Amino acid sequence: MTQVLSGLRVVPRQSVLAPIVMGKAQESPAFSTMEIQSLVPQLIRALKQARPEELVTFYRRISDSSVGLAITSGGLFVCQTHLYVVLANQRTLPSAGMNQNIVAEIDPIDSPLLPIARSGFRVTFTPALAVVPIDEREPWPYIDEGRVVAVDLIQLARETPKAQ
Repeated sequence: MTQVLSGLRVVPRQSVLAPIVMGKAQESPAFSTMEIQSLVPQLIRALKQARPEELVTFYRRISDSSVGLAITSGGLFVCQTHLYVVLANQRTLPSAGMNQNIVAEIDPIDSPLLPIARSGFRVTFTPALAVVPIDEREPWPYIDEGRVVAVDLIQLARETPKAQ
């Protein structure tokens, strides 16, 4: 689980012209070391208790001086040898979903798979060889396919260097 959370990356979504002007968007880790240490035992316990058809969700409120209150949430489930990870929100401000039609902040505490803002980022994974191509995944519809990654756990084990 530590390998999976450590391998998750977020890439800012850009307008069509942004890559021409600013270059390729930089990916960054989806979780800090401290967040990984906190989430791993809970996610392992939840996955052990989950039935095969169940999805495990997570929700974290983060507060720091640079961002203020932000939310990271999502879910994961196992299908055969693939681990599907949905990162619905990644350090997303509750006000990011506000527009002229919605004037209240959104907090998906009861629905951790609900993205607060529709744009913002997409999820990737390192090592890329462990990512299951979209055409080889089990169909699982989600609001934003860019926030779902399927990791081949067997391939991930092959790609991970053995401790010496």
